[in-house]
Order: sequence, then structure tokens, then C-alpha cells
Amino acid sequence: MTQPNVRPEDRPLEGSFNPDIYEWRKHLKTALDDLKTKVPEMDLDWKYYDGIHPRFWLTDTMAETFDPELAENMSENWCEVAVEAPVKRLDVTGWISKTKNTVYIQAAENVFTENDLELEQKEIYRQVRAVGESFLFVWKDEDTEYGIDATVNDARNVWWPKNGKRNDPDRVVKVWIDEDADLWRATVYYRYVVVRLIGPKTNQAKSIPEARYFIVDDVDPGGAHGFEKVPVIRFAMQRRRKGVIASIRHVQDKINKLVANKMVTAEFNAWGKTILMTSQEIEDGDLKIRPDRFLKLHPGSAEDGHTSIWESSPTDLAIYDDSTGKEIDKLFTMAGLPGHMQVKSTREVPSGASYEADEGPFTEMILDMNKTLGYSWVDFLELCDIEDVIPQWKNPHVKSDKDEADTTKTFTDAGVPLNLALRKYAGWDEDELKELDEQPLSPADQQKAAMAAMIAGGGLADADIPQNDEPPTNNSGASGRSVKPTPPGLVR
Repeated sequence: MTQPNVRPEDRPLEGSFNPDIYEWRKHLKTALDDLKTKVPEMDLDWKYYDGIHPRFWLTDTMAETFDPELAENMSENWCEVAVEAPVKRLDVTGWISKTKNTVYIQAAENVFTENDLELEQKEIYRQVRAVGESFLFVWKDEDTEYGIDATVNDARNVWWPKNGKRNDPDRVVKVWIDEDADLWRATVYYRYVVVRLIGPKTNQAKSIPEARYFIVDDVDPGGAHGFEKVPVIRFAMQRRRKGVIASIRHVQDKINKLVANKMVTAEFNAWGKTILMTSQEIEDGDLKIRPDRFLKLHPGSAEDGHTSIWESSPTDLAIYDDSTGKEIDKLFTMAGLPGHMQVKSTREVPSGASYEADEGPFTEMILDMNKTLGYSWVDFLELCDIEDVIPQWKNPHVKSDKDEADTTKTFTDAGVPLNLALRKYAGWDEDELKELDEQPLSPADQQKAAMAAMIAGGGLADADIPQNDEPPTNNSGASGRSVKPTPPGLVR
């Protein structure tokens, strides 16, 4: 029964699908108007990422003087560094269930692996870092082994309502070019249904067309998508979309300008010059300096003018390096990058405590991204009916095996359980922890377990104490350590 005063898009599909009862024209127009502003901004950000920067410094004289290839390479692309540095440390390595529900953990691993999200997750984080947001579209697909088809989409093709909830928008619109059919397409995603639309041919509309040129696709008009919410997951650090490139573009422009100025100066004023003013006639080649000759000048006269000679000093190119370095430092600060990532021939790489202090704000940023983006992964799993599971992230701290071992030992000596210490301070995943639990005890551990059991139980016979040459055991009881419940692990 149809509920009164409820929009069609907010109630489940009843009977046959009729796209005309949904206000898709109004919703599409809103989306297209916003995308016409959003897409050029993102296009510019991706050009900076690719090293295609505006040449504000390239005057007409410079363009005529320098080789085009040289002018094209008068830039240092730090935008890519600002994006990729944190992306390299963002990685979901497994799944954790607080209730140790191994069924849900395995289900999460299955869906994640089947959809190649172990690799595709990097593209999600790259878009979030570069342009501020990324989107994962989810479909129920009976042709797949686990029934879920998830794909990462270019954020330039997706409209998300500005006032939409973090994980439950009223609607989402996707607009893209179908290269096979050479035409524009759009899909409006509602809570229970989708409406599929086709637009004009691309040769008739090079840029995003107006909403009035779209009609319902008569071959596949849409219908119920099988979920009870819009099946689109947004990954972003904040509700308002803004990537790091938009924040550092102006600094990148200053760096390019300084690099260009240095190259121009190196070409024309990096060495001393001698300037002559004389009435003497000088033949071609006379001014070419050679070790076995010198130029003899006439002193001139009062009538014709006396000969004058000036020498200029070369420009110190280091001043450009200093200025460029300051701008790079500014860019690193704005992007939250540690200073040791700068490549300088004279820079000493920090180590030990200095390295950790330099890395501190950067790793805090990574941990913040883990927490925020982790909520989106939870939304994705809940959409797939997988509950009580959260992602386990790669440890963002760069430490040696010895550092991790020392840290783990410090905490276990303080009473922290070994499995917890290995997961938290050494970055072990569930597979590694499960493998540890399945390994037999070392002879030394057997002796310790036997002595502990003797003290606790009031004594053991000598025959019950395992010797070093006896085969190790991991059974519960006096001759071995107590068997702990095996933490949930991922079965690959």
C-alpha cells in the first residue's frame, strides 16, 4: 500500500517500475549544474598532479629564446609527492571483529578480494588525497561468487548532495561518456531504485550537456537495485570537498617561477662579462678570448671618445636555490609531509629520535585518515550485510624489525598480551597471529610453562617436566602452556 505524503524515491518499489513518478529531471539538472563547476576544478588538480602546470613565467621573449622542450621541463612537480606520500602508507591489510566472528571476517575478505579492492583501494585514497573525495559503487550480482560487484569511480563523474549525510544521501547522480556508444549517459540513484538515462551524442555535446537533452533509456530504464539505501559509498576526509592539490597549487607556481628564473640567469648571467666602449674598429673574432692572445685597444681621444672597460660580477645562483627551498618547505608544511622526504644532496637524513620527531605529524595524519576512511569501509561492508567488522590498517610508522621487536618486548614485559602487542606495535595481521598460535613451543618456553604450572599446581613429577630433547608440545595442562582461544584469522 502506498504511504501518503512520502516521496516515491523514499519508498520501496511496488508493482512495475515507472521512472516518470520520480523527479529525475529536477535532480539531474541540480547535479549537472554542480558538476559544471566541480569538473574543471578537478581537471586542474589532476593536471598539477601529472606535472602539467600553467606557465605563468613563460614570456614571449623566453618562448622565442629557449628550445620548446627546455621550456616544457622548467618545473619541479611536488604535487605528485604531496599526494603519493601518504597513499603509500594507506593500506587495509585485514579485518577485525570485536566479537571474534570469523564468519564475518571471512566474508569481508572474500568480497574485498573478489572485487580486487586490495589493489583498487589505492585509487580511492589517491583521489581522496588529490581532489578530496572518491566513490565506490556497489551492485548485487548473481554472476559473481559472493554476489557483490564493487567498482571505484572517478569523482569527476559523480554528484553527491552538499547537505547529504556521510553515509546515507537522498540521491546520487553519475554522469559519464559511453565511449562504445559515443553518447552521454546518466544514472540517478535513489534509496530503492535507479533511473537510467541517455543523453546526446558526444559530437553534439563536447562538455556536460543540459538536463533537457536526457531521456529515459528505453532499453534499460532502471528499477530496484536491491538495497535499502543508495548503494554508493563516499570516501572523504570532510563533508566539504577539498583535496591537497587545491591548497598547494599557488606554492607550486612560485617554485616553477623560481626554477625558471634560475635557468634564465644561468644562461645569461652566470659568469662575469666584460663590456667595452671604444671608437676602434674591431674585426669579427677579435673578441674571442684565447690563451695565446690578448686584445690591444686604442686609448681613444677626446674628439672620438676615450675607451672604457667595465666588468660585471656573475650572479650567485645559490640565491635561487635558497628561495626555492623555502617555498618547498612551505609546501611540505601545508601538505603535512615530513622534511626528510625532500631530496637534497647536502641534507643529512635524520635517524633515531630525530627521524621519529620529523615523522610525527605525518604519521598522525595517516592515523587520522585510517580512522575517517575506515568508517567508509564499514559502511561498505554493512551494505553487503557484513556486520561487526572493522578494517585493520598497515602500520604507518616506518621502523626497523629491531625497533618493532624492542617496542613489543617493552609492552609485553609490562603485561600487555603478546598477540595484542604484536598487532598494535609490530603491525601483525590476523594471519600472522594465527600462524604464531599454531606454532609449537620452543624448549625454553616449555621449561617456563612447566615451572609456572608446578608453582601454580603445587608440584610436578620429574617425568612430567619436558626436557630440551623432548618434542615440543602445545597442549593445555601441566606440561605445556595454556591454550588460548585462537584469534580470528583470515583464511586465504
